Amino acid sequence: MKRLNISLTIILIFSCIIFKNNAILDVLEPQELIEQLNGETILYELSKFGDIPYGSKMPGILVLADPIDGCTHKQQYHTPGQPKPIVLIQDSSKCSVFQKIVGAQRAGAGMVIVYSTKNDTPQAMKSDNGYAIEIPSIIIGKKQGGILKQFLDKKQEVQLMMNFNYGSENVFYLFLDPRHIFESAEFVSHFKEAVEWQQQQKYSIGEGKYCADTKEQLQEDQFGNMDGQNNDLFDESLETIARFNIKHFPSAVINDQLITQQNYYKQTNRPTDFASFVLYELCKHSNRRSKECSQYIFNYNQEYHVKSSSEEELLYDTSSGITFWEILMLCGGVLVLLFIPVFIWYRKRMNKIRTLQYDMIDSLVEDYYKLQNKNKDLNGNINEEQSLEIKQKLSEGLQN
Repeated sequence: MKRLNISLTIILIFSCIIFKNNAILDVLEPQELIEQLNGETILYELSKFGDIPYGSKMPGILVLADPIDGCTHKQQYHTPGQPKPIVLIQDSSKCSVFQKIVGAQRAGAGMVIVYSTKNDTPQAMKSDNGYAIEIPSIIIGKKQGGILKQFLDKKQEVQLMMNFNYGSENVFYLFLDPRHIFESAEFVSHFKEAVEWQQQQKYSIGEGKYCADTKEQLQEDQFGNMDGQNNDLFDESLETIARFNIKHFPSAVINDQLITQQNYYKQTNRPTDFASFVLYELCKHSNRRSKECSQYIFNYNQEYHVKSSSEEELLYDTSSGITFWEILMLCGGVLVLLFIPVFIWYRKRMNKIRTLQYDMIDSLVEDYYKLQNKNKDLNGNINEEQSLEIKQKLSEGLQN
């Protein structure tokens, strides 16, 4: 049984590792570049803004930004009738990441790769206004970025394939330790229930931490919408929810307003406007005051023992269109498919062992009675010394 548990542990871990390893940036051509990378995976950090096409692959020709710093773009990268290219931009301090990526987007880029000029390990990118960015973008390290630039400087055509997998590191770590898989599954299930409940009630997003106390705390802008001071996490969370989960907002009126406001705020540098608008639209429908609503949500989550340390990690992935339960089912499905033949083999082997044991016991018992009969004297009494010797042999046989 111990060996079986170890086998199942290995199966479960590898089923999740295989799933996680889908997220890679592949070089398709030229062969010389593939050889120079020497089989190394291009390490990257995916941005937390833009429309990320989770679950799909994006092939494209890599082109060099003109100029390389991407603060301005002198040419259109996209040829009508052709797939949009992937644009390589240098991470310089002359302008913001937002300016680089939005400029490339307007010049026809389908995706942007920013390469660092300082570090070989890519660092997460932040934008001062992610709402205007619609294309995906990643940042890669200095060494590998330099190799790509070197080939482009030689006027060689570089073809890449970007795979936006559904998996996430959070899921990998959740299910890495099979000893806690059932606790992890229960937590994910309860977490999803809490998020769905909040959206249905229209109180607030993020466990009620971002509700304004009163309507007066929000200021009105020129369009009659409310603007407040919200932190980056809330802005980012709302922006992502608006892009991927528009359909989950219950009111059709809010849906129309969200789309209208999203289009407007893409053209501005005021990210808090859009976040505040959604905040007010969600909170104003509540019959409770915001403080009461926040406490009510807190009590609700306490009932399900939602862990605040894991909440922030899971909230972004949940709002980004990643469905955890399907990943659990995938890992569970792989496990079940591999477990069935192992279980059948184990049962057959155990039945065979039991049959041999029973046959052995029957044989030993039969020998025991035969020996007893041999050691009886003429009056039918058993020699005690020889009887003990027979019992000892029987005991040794059963142990073997």
